[in-house]
Amino acid sequence: MEDQTIIIKLLKPEDHEIGIKAAGIFYNDNPDIDYMKSFLSNRHNYLIVAILNNHPVGFVLGYQLDSWHQNNKEILLYDIEVLNEYRKLGIWRKLMTELKTIAKKDGFKEIWLPTEKSNIPAVEFYKKMWGIQKHDDDTLFSFNLEKEV
Repeated sequence: MEDQTIIIKLLKPEDHEIGIKAAGIFYNDNPDIDYMKSFLSNRHNYLIVAILNNHPVGFVLGYQLDSWHQNNKEILLYDIEVLNEYRKLGIWRKLMTELKTIAKKDGFKEIWLPTEKSNIPAVEFYKKMWGIQKHDDDTLFSFNLEKEV
């Protein structure tokens, strides 16, 4: 019988193979080894992966943002995903808990993220993880830089 232990791990450059596997599974992308090592070497990138039998089953990705006007740094939680067949096993909670633990240890003041009100499962999850919706009217804009302005 295979070991069913889920490992939650902040990836480092030597973990590039897991990062490449995760990119393939969750984004259908195949970054090259040098790119992945460079990404994981960047101290502003926090890629935490849930691993089962050397297979990524979930991840959370955060980016460090430095404040220009105060001595403060924050993490933008950019994405969190768990494969459908592994949901309801507490993996989202483990990933978020690990990101929060690392952020506290590294001196961050806050983790924040955008999401849609219509994404009810995510909204409820973030509330369970003690997230606070600061403003009821928040919205998100995206600017596609590949199109003419």
